[in-house]
Amino acid sequence: MQNASVEFDVETLLPTYRLTVGLPGRSNALAIATRLGLDAEVVAAARARVSGEHLATDELLADLKDARQSAEANEVATLEARSEAERVERELRNRLNRAEEERGKILNEARRTAEQEIEQVRAELNETRKRLQAAAREAELAEERARLDALKAKVAPIVETTRRVVSTAASERLAVGDRVWIPALNQRGEVVGADGEQVEVQVGNVRMKLRAVQVEKIAGAQPTPSTPSRVRVTSTGADVPSEIHLRGMTADEALSTLEKYLDDAYLAGLARVRVVHGKGTGTLRRAVREFLEQHPLVTNFRAGDRYEGEEGVTIVELVSR
Repeated sequence: MQNASVEFDVETLLPTYRLTVGLPGRSNALAIATRLGLDAEVVAAARARVSGEHLATDELLADLKDARQSAEANEVATLEARSEAERVERELRNRLNRAEEERGKILNEARRTAEQEIEQVRAELNETRKRLQAAAREAELAEERARLDALKAKVAPIVETTRRVVSTAASERLAVGDRVWIPALNQRGEVVGADGEQVEVQVGNVRMKLRAVQVEKIAGAQPTPSTPSRVRVTSTGADVPSEIHLRGMTADEALSTLEKYLDDAYLAGLARVRVVHGKGTGTLRRAVREFLEQHPLVTNFRAGDRYEGEEGVTIVELVSR
């Protein structure tokens, strides 16, 4: 069981209809009498007749009521403060979320911008690479043209000699003992064997097999040979390998090296050699094979098979001694 009371407003002389649980109600008779205009002496006399204990109790109840109202007011203030704090917290959290969203947008935009710039740089690099490749091809074409012109100039005398020899070959066959001129070697020799389109010629201490169109029969005055350009007699088989590597050389360097090597290989008695020029763009391979087509010591050549290096290698067969 608990005490309870309904509050009474002594100012308006009306009940507030507010139920207070836990506190007994106060006696408001004297206060009401005063408000209704009862003689003050009568009210004072009545107050004097009230026991001190009753007055103390009434004052205690008043203090308790004030304390309770203060506590309730503090509680209300606390609730309001808490509500305000929660509101501020929600607002701050919302601001933080918006800031994070804005930050994410800024980062995404920066990332997209960076990716676009990277793609643009890549495109520029690809374009630059294409221009460099085009420039390299132009330079390579220019080099090919120059090399072709040089080859044409080199081959022209041989072609003219061949044409002249072919034109007279039908009426003049070579026979053993004939003295001949070998334009490609700038040497003269003596025919020691003839077999249709092939002849065997003795040049000094060297004997070689050539095609008949590669030599000219000497009639009357014989041309004076100049310093030999290809025939060498200093090599021995002991130090001539069966293959030569030309990779990394320019066309001119490779052909000069190959020319000396073929002479040495022939003098060393090698019947077949392996020329390694690599695949690459094919420029060096074409130069080597065009050179081999005109060389008097070469009877045949072919690309390597799958076990020999394929298009990166040319197998060369030399004339026999």
